[in-house]
Amino acid sequence: MFKKKLNESTLINEIAPRRHSKIDYLCKQSKTEESQYCQLKKFRDNLNDDYLKRELEHSIFILDGFFAKKNVGTFPVIIKLALQNQERTVNFLELISDFIKDKNFNETETFRVLKKQKNTSIAPENLDSLLRNARYLEHQKYENRFVGDFFNKKSTRLQLNYACSDDAKEKLFDTLVKIQSGQETINYHFFRITNCLSNSFKSGSHYIKADLESKSDFKDEEGNVIYPKGSFFEVKKMDPFIDSYLSEFFSIFKESSILNQKPAYIELYNKLIERIFIWLEKNQLSENFLQKVKSKMSGIFYENNILIPTEFIELYWSNKGQRGCDEKRLSIRFRIDPKYTKINAYKFVDKDILEPIELQVPPTLKGKVICQ
Repeated sequence: MFKKKLNESTLINEIAPRRHSKIDYLCKQSKTEESQYCQLKKFRDNLNDDYLKRELEHSIFILDGFFAKKNVGTFPVIIKLALQNQERTVNFLELISDFIKDKNFNETETFRVLKKQKNTSIAPENLDSLLRNARYLEHQKYENRFVGDFFNKKSTRLQLNYACSDDAKEKLFDTLVKIQSGQETINYHFFRITNCLSNSFKSGSHYIKADLESKSDFKDEEGNVIYPKGSFFEVKKMDPFIDSYLSEFFSIFKESSILNQKPAYIELYNKLIERIFIWLEKNQLSENFLQKVKSKMSGIFYENNILIPTEFIELYWSNKGQRGCDEKRLSIRFRIDPKYTKINAYKFVDKDILEPIELQVPPTLKGKVICQ
């Protein structure tokens, strides 16, 4: 597996044999096994990937140096939020730490607010949205790093059409209101939605999910064209062996106007989403949709300019999105296909010739990320 060339990471690797890790130290200082730092320590100890462990230590090293308050205030809340979805804990903390140490963001409102929290004992109420924006800015910076001589920006999103007739143009929340009131049944809306999805899968045109489009042919070292001009690529600033989501749907509680209604409707919402998810897993049309999406995507750029060809990537349906299992969401997730033990990948070095690299797939890759 490739390694980052970062001064802080190098420093951590050098001092590791001589002292406890920063995570161990914070856990010990918190004096309770229930602290966020001790929970993070348990998470780290359960990681089977040494590279991810080093990335996690690197991120905590940066965050610890930034926040003066350790056991109160913003720092422990960041850890708590990162641990809510453990499939993305390492990447969550990595993006936040990279944002904080990137001087290009020092004049942003997000950084100024976080800087004010360095010495305060109470975390801001909008910390979740602040961190979301920090991660977005850091990811956009990485994505924009490719735009220029070789790539155009190509922002697209996948769509699932669950409203296919004039009387079905209502929002999903309006549907929940009708079911909750007894005006209509969940069975009626389940069959209506899945019928619309079937039609969408058969005749839909929104199969492209990409961040970049190549401006010229990309070749191997022998001059053979690997990716022709006009190929589409996704960008994910993360380790290649992290299972993550490509797109998510039906996330109605993102809307601020509906958020206060969540306690009254979340149980019904989860029940409807789960029924649709089970239907998707068993439906050949939905599987064909995934294959069409995959066929339009040439590869995924991960961190350190590593390009994984799509042939090594598996797309699958899940009922888990960014919010964990308490609020289910239909999503398309991606991971390295577990049938491979090694990957013939490439490294982009600002040329139209891609450098071949071989990555060993960790033998401990988990199963699909699905809420039970």
